[in-house]
Amino acid sequence: MKAILVAALLIAPLAAQAQQYVRTTPASTTTTDASGTISATNTFQKVLSSNVTRSGCTIQNNGSHNMFVTENRGLSGSSLTNSTILAPGGIYHCEVGGMVLTGEIDITGTAADAFYATQY
Repeated sequence: MKAILVAALLIAPLAAQAQQYVRTTPASTTTTDASGTISATNTFQKVLSSNVTRSGCTIQNNGSHNMFVTENRGLSGSSLTNSTILAPGGIYHCEVGGMVLTGEIDITGTAADAFYATQY
């Protein structure tokens, strides 16, 4: 009986720790709005310049066609085949596995489709 009680007392604190959550907050509250529209179909345009102090970014496809996003390739290195496809309503974040991508971010899609873009 004592062994069961001791085991229960040892396990109880572990269960309580598993219930805790991690709260994250951006390191900066300053945002840069880079929202716009696609200028020319299938021609990449710069959304965000390289920024080593970037804490994060969000791009949302507010158009009705797929958009294509590249990071750190530059306009000349961006293509539809080496990009992330962003479906209508889809959201792209420049955080991956706890790391923030700080390179230039470019986008293309169908002319006149709108997108929301911000970095913080």
